[in-house]
Amino acid sequence: MKTLFLTIAVLCFILASASSGLGQEAPKKDFSGSLTYDVVRVVDGDTVVLKMDDKEVKVRLIGVDTPETVHPTKQVEKFGKEASAFLTNLLKGEKVYIEYEKDKSFGEDPDKPETDKYDRTLAYLYRSPDGLFINLEIIKHGYGHAYTKYPFKRMEEF
Repeated sequence: MKTLFLTIAVLCFILASASSGLGQEAPKKDFSGSLTYDVVRVVDGDTVVLKMDDKEVKVRLIGVDTPETVHPTKQVEKFGKEASAFLTNLLKGEKVYIEYEKDKSFGEDPDKPETDKYDRTLAYLYRSPDGLFINLEIIKHGYGHAYTKYPFKRMEEF
């Protein structure tokens, strides 16, 4: 009985700790004067295609990883379709603001994006006009997890 009570208490503590950050909003960024880009389509749960300078650009969301649905060497993973559908619902018919990983304070050019080995532009996306931080929203709702294989500046937040 004592063990059962202790187990329940520990589970309640874990659940309370895990959910305590769910209601918190990411700090709102000021995008006044920033360009917006049309979302052309969602590729999968962590990749989208944007219309940028009259070109379609494939963008990989920094810091989030979702189950695979279109990986060249992997099968469709469990919950991959759900993650893709979630992102589609967030971005269908929307415009987004884009932020790159580079930081002026380190002497880097923040307007020059990095790409991954699949030649996708790496970026943070924010939905216009409400500024919803898409990368973090996927994690908050359990459709992906923080992808910490490579360090990124928003890692603590994720």
